[in-house]
Amino acid sequence: MRPVGTDWRPLVLRRRASRPQLKRDPLGGRHTGHHHHGMTLLPLNSTERAALERQGWTLVSAEALFAAGNDVFWLPSDWDRQHTDDWADRPVMAKLPFRILSSEEPGREHGEFMWVELFSVEGGRYHGELRNEPHTRGLLHENEHLDFGPEHILDLAEDSGRQASNASNVVRCDQHGRSEPCYVCEHLLTGKGLGFIAGGDPRQRRPDAWCARCDSLVANLPSWDEVPPDQHPRIVLVCGGCYDAIRERNQTLQKGPAA
Repeated sequence: MRPVGTDWRPLVLRRRASRPQLKRDPLGGRHTGHHHHGMTLLPLNSTERAALERQGWTLVSAEALFAAGNDVFWLPSDWDRQHTDDWADRPVMAKLPFRILSSEEPGREHGEFMWVELFSVEGGRYHGELRNEPHTRGLLHENEHLDFGPEHILDLAEDSGRQASNASNVVRCDQHGRSEPCYVCEHLLTGKGLGFIAGGDPRQRRPDAWCARCDSLVANLPSWDEVPPDQHPRIVLVCGGCYDAIRERNQTLQKGPAA
């Protein structure tokens, strides 16, 4: 009988994990001119929609993007986003998500992630100046002054090159960008229809996972530590976007030969 608990398997998975094709963001210099565009366009709330129609652009919630799990798979901690003055002594830059109306394509909206230099904070709200020129031609331009909140912050950086996303517990995937670390068995990495068994705390968005074949190895054992070394699967690290694709590809167990 399997032991009841929330951490007996994940602890072993993390202990044995390797790191395929993932890297952290390299340290860089100033962030002017370097930003990401082409983010997924989620429905705007009434405040965001009103701002877009009034001024031709609006900030959107980084927290909503993270919850959707399409483009954003990691955010700085709530504390760091709420206390940027404690995060760094020198001037701080914050990466924010924008929605912009195109002047070249009437009625078309585009999403971009851009850096803003923080000037002041009052009542939990920030004031800063945009340090990128948008790719989308419209009414938003570099040096625009704007107000925003912790809920808009995707990343933090300072002129020395230090970024919150360079922390040791952040990984970067060439396809999906920055993410929390996620762990799966080697079979799930390339398999299809292998079954998807998730362990750990059920409150986790992406708990450690393994296939039905690996689950059969430990079905009658006290823990993963009891699996013979020559039978223990290799555990690999993936990003949140890859994890979601792996889950979708494997959660329906196929009958017959494994893929």
